[in-house]
Amino acid sequence: MPGGIMELTRDAARALRDGGIDALGALDSALANMLVHLPEEAHLDVRRVVGHLRDNVLLETVRKAVSAYPELEADREVWAEAILQRLEARLLLWHQHNDKAP
Repeated sequence: MPGGIMELTRDAARALRDGGIDALGALDSALANMLVHLPEEAHLDVRRVVGHLRDNVLLETVRKAVSAYPELEADREVWAEAILQRLEARLLLWHQHNDKAP
């Protein structure tokens, strides 16, 4: 990784992009859940913090992947599919973990 530049294969870049999309969705969900439990005067600060996190996640994942492989630029359909795949994978892991008898 000379000069701090990550060298990615196309498949690694796709995985990085999809993981970034998933992380952004998780941050959005966390924000929505947090706002329900916080007084309104705290909302702006929390939104700023989560917005900063989202910017960094987007920069370090999705943008790096697309920079390396411009054909990986994601439209709405790709974003939705990536989120759905990650959600299904998490649900499968949850079921595998929770369906086992203690």
